Amino acid sequence: MKLFRFLFLVRFPCLAALAFVSSASADDFQVSPAISTNLVGDTVRLMTLQNGIPADPSLGFQWSFQGTNVVDDGRIIGSELRELVISNAGLGDAGVYTVTVLSNNAPFISASATVFVLAEPEIQSVVSQTSGAEVTFQVTATGGLLAYQWLWQGVPLPGATTSALHFSDAFNLANAGYYSVVVTNFLGTNISEPGALLFTKPAPTGVYQGIYALDGGINPETAGYFQFTISAAKRSFSGKVTSGKTVLRESGTFSLAHETDINLPGPDGSLIPAHVQLLTTNDTPQIIGLSTNGTTNVFLIGNRLYYSSKITNALAGNYTLSLQNTNLSPLAPNGDGYATLRVARNGTVAIKGQAADGSKFSQSCGLSRSGDFPLYAVLNAGRGRLLGIQRLNKQTTSSILGPNSIWVKNAGPDLLYPDGFYLLVNGIGSTYAPPLNQPILVWTNGVISFHGGDLFTGDVTIWDFVPVTLRAPARFVPDSSTERVNLNASTGSGSVSGSFVDPSTDMRAQIRGALLQQQKTARGFFISTNTAGAFGMDQK
Repeated sequence: MKLFRFLFLVRFPCLAALAFVSSASADDFQVSPAISTNLVGDTVRLMTLQNGIPADPSLGFQWSFQGTNVVDDGRIIGSELRELVISNAGLGDAGVYTVTVLSNNAPFISASATVFVLAEPEIQSVVSQTSGAEVTFQVTATGGLLAYQWLWQGVPLPGATTSALHFSDAFNLANAGYYSVVVTNFLGTNISEPGALLFTKPAPTGVYQGIYALDGGINPETAGYFQFTISAAKRSFSGKVTSGKTVLRESGTFSLAHETDINLPGPDGSLIPAHVQLLTTNDTPQIIGLSTNGTTNVFLIGNRLYYSSKITNALAGNYTLSLQNTNLSPLAPNGDGYATLRVARNGTVAIKGQAADGSKFSQSCGLSRSGDFPLYAVLNAGRGRLLGIQRLNKQTTSSILGPNSIWVKNAGPDLLYPDGFYLLVNGIGSTYAPPLNQPILVWTNGVISFHGGDLFTGDVTIWDFVPVTLRAPARFVPDSSTERVNLNASTGSGSVSGSFVDPSTDMRAQIRGALLQQQKTARGFFISTNTAGAFGMDQK
């Protein structure tokens, strides 16, 4: 009997396997590895497992790729075995592989694995498709495990991270300009040609104002202001570019791609060529510029003035602006410049203020539809510049924001900082309402602070504090102290002025600044013997 059983199992092994398979469930079979990541040229091995170990080789197997049965061809071995081996893997081998376990030559149980084959990303094509008002940009690329990021004018578009960029209503939803796409994986990055996709729409007639800076504006002679009048019907422009006393008249026409070339004032009377593009964005039409000489870095940006006597704005009113300075070095001013602003209903912005070295400036400009306006001032007898784009937007915490404005001064015969300096200042502003039945700031007890200027011990900044009481509506009463602080607020504009005895020199130093009602503070500067420090006033 024992001999008969032994011969039965040897003679008919498939019956034993059949019994084994018949009692199995789908969860008993897997493909290892379930996810296989490989480089081009690697050998891919996929093993059928049953209950965590290689499946019985006497079972029937059929491998398929993307739903089509795999056939041995010399490079692929094991299409009907428990292990599938793919030599010299290529990008076309990436996909889903399924093994079907056969029972009596009929499919019984299946399990799958995903194979990735990687190479450096390669962009095959970038095309545009239109259907009515819809526009779709589509990229086709190879490389495996690809990630996508679409760019507009070189700036990443939030959420645009698939192989297609779709606009359901392109005229109203898409900004005019150049679109490109970055394709990446673990092995590298590839970016489409910056000028491959250009979306245009009519640029409106109007006045455009803005600023420019060459090589970061490190030289005042290479930073300035421009104003162009543009005709949409003729695609023409005319206007001027200004840097200090240098004024260039420019005129010409834009191409069908809304591009043209102009000259900008450079150092020592030179002319710097710049390539200018007119963009019709969804919030406001813009002008941007790039270098065309291959050596100079050009930053140029401007906006179309939107408001007029016929189109009034809700931003009209009075504002105060602090040009906050993060410099703590005694080799440059430490305080904050300030300005008071009046915005008319027609969008005209009248600005009056002082930089933190005491240099006075005034300016008149206009608002874009999104509330942007150019800040541009010539300081220090032409040796200094203050410029940046500020955005006015009535918010509960801050109504003006202007990051990274440039303040630069060349060396010259100045009492303060004759060696010059280069600083970045951040514009922080507030709406301003003259006090009627309420205090000018919404607190009673505060503290005045001074630091920088002459207040140094070696390279260490000294901070000096004086308590102050606000007696409504606008009288600030500092505590009695050796600093003998006096402080006055202009209820009409929101500016502050005064003086104190500098503890380092025992001399009276002048204070200038502005109140920021929304931030419940005041910021400004003081001028000592030959330095400028920082003044602040905050709620205690």
